Amino acid sequence: MCLVLQLSFLTFSVRISVGIIIPMEENTTMQSVREKLSEAIEKTLGKLGIEAPGFSLEHPQDETYGDFSTNAAFLAGKKLGKPPLHLAEELKENFPSLDFISDVSVAKPGFLNFRVKSEVVASELLDILRLQEKYGSNSKGKGKKWLLEHTSPNPNKAMHIGHLRNNVIGMALAKIWEFSGIKVTLDCIDNNRGIAIAKLMWGFLQFARKTPAGTATIDSWFSHQDDWHTPESEGMRPDRFVDDLYVKGEKDFSENEESAKAVRKIVVDWEAHDKKVWALWEHVLKYSYEGQSRTLARLMSRWDKVWHEHEHYEKGKEFVERGLREGIFRKLEDGAVLTDLESKYGIADTILMKSDGTALYITQDLALTELKHDAFDAGKMFWLIGPEQSLAMRQMFAACDQLGINRYDDCIHLSYGRMNIKGQGKMSSRLGNVIYIDDLIDLAKEEIMKRMDDSQFSKEEAESIAEKVAVGAVKYSILKVGRTMNMEFDIESSIAFEGNSGPYIQYTCVRTQSLLKKLEEEVDFKKIVIPDSLNIEEESLLRYLYRFGETVLESTESYSPHFVCTYLHELSKRYNALYNEHMILREPDEKMRHFRILLTAATGQILRNGLTVLNIEVPERM
Repeated sequence: MCLVLQLSFLTFSVRISVGIIIPMEENTTMQSVREKLSEAIEKTLGKLGIEAPGFSLEHPQDETYGDFSTNAAFLAGKKLGKPPLHLAEELKENFPSLDFISDVSVAKPGFLNFRVKSEVVASELLDILRLQEKYGSNSKGKGKKWLLEHTSPNPNKAMHIGHLRNNVIGMALAKIWEFSGIKVTLDCIDNNRGIAIAKLMWGFLQFARKTPAGTATIDSWFSHQDDWHTPESEGMRPDRFVDDLYVKGEKDFSENEESAKAVRKIVVDWEAHDKKVWALWEHVLKYSYEGQSRTLARLMSRWDKVWHEHEHYEKGKEFVERGLREGIFRKLEDGAVLTDLESKYGIADTILMKSDGTALYITQDLALTELKHDAFDAGKMFWLIGPEQSLAMRQMFAACDQLGINRYDDCIHLSYGRMNIKGQGKMSSRLGNVIYIDDLIDLAKEEIMKRMDDSQFSKEEAESIAEKVAVGAVKYSILKVGRTMNMEFDIESSIAFEGNSGPYIQYTCVRTQSLLKKLEEEVDFKKIVIPDSLNIEEESLLRYLYRFGETVLESTESYSPHFVCTYLHELSKRYNALYNEHMILREPDEKMRHFRILLTAATGQILRNGLTVLNIEVPERM
């Protein structure tokens, strides 16, 4: 006998021909099953007078044991001094009969396992097809407002791979958090002043002149700006133009004392708001911003707010003065100002202001954090910054707490591991010593286009597909690694169409859509006909689909997108196993064919949703 499940869009309930009715609310069907199962375990423990607070309900590694497994017997056994296996048997004997559970079993050394009825798991397909791009989202974060600072590139250099990992993780986190109902604001800090920017300005003055002769001055540039090269006249990207001039300016600063004096004077004149110096400052920075914008657009990145250092850097001194008045900070004999963090926070103290009255980065960060707090009133504020800044961030958070700017526990530093290039010796010959983001993507794109069949695509289509696949490959290779782990980027494995790679998952998603486009029959996506028996591949895929929402929540709470990557890779493997072992469109059994088509549609929808929250595009064809 076949089971028929039909979705009513008015009552949001799943009706099964054998009479079982499973309510479907905002949460998914299987989420409801998880909640009811947890409640039943808790009640059974209470009935037996057993306390096991904090028991978990997980998926067993060996899926032959069932869909869910609890460690309640282990926790109770530890507390009561009884063997977990014995307690698990006792729980099983007293466990209530639930209409959505087909089997309850005990496994050594003390797990209690539960298998959900196939028709109940299959009802999740209707949920996926009803919710479509919303499937897997949740409202756990409803009402929460989070602020995330990510990717703050210095405007004196083109963006390199150090910025890449920061950006890719930051954007994925933002999308995952938003998928969990959190209102996310993204910001960055533009460090657009100081000695480094002055070196860039000097490099432009001295090394971008069309007819170099002697030492150029700001006055000569201001009066004859056409005498200086532009990125267009040099045939360079604007950010590479800036990068090259900064390197030359920095070298000249280091080797020539007269040049060093001139650079320092630029800093002084800039702070005095000399109009010609500011005109040059704005002129060179516009090239940097233009180049950064190109790279960021390619990465589909966004900021909701950019904080420019020149607008707030002096305000930090006001907090230092206030902290001295209130006895929060103390002045040393040489006039420097020191924090007092050791006693309350267990954090090493740090200098807030030098003896000559010069502000430090932490001084500016105090002012910026208040600006952030006042502008967005975020419940939690995150800084995605490398691990080398861990101590400095905690010191800043503690000082903010002391000054009443923001609570220490509401300020969170999200660090990430280093990113290196595998076989960098080979790569450096093509990418140079500094590996720029665009060069890395271009290399991946070049290799992908070599593997594409030119006869299948027009030149424009091949270019578009290769771009999406290359960017997706680079992003996925970064995101699949745990956020805090160091990683080596491997160009070959990242662009592979097999294995744990972005192109493999993109291709699987495209495969599902391509198959659905070939349908020659009208398919009812509001009804599921479950075959009399399911093969291993169908069972494996069916019982994995619903875990997407759980995975999104796990990534949300752990601040790490790699759980979504792991899920999508496994889902792709399971679907391809079904695709390779069994006919779908040519399956002669009508009911079996309909069920596999729905599995295909559901898989494709989840893969697209998963790639979307990772900020990865899916090509129409591959």
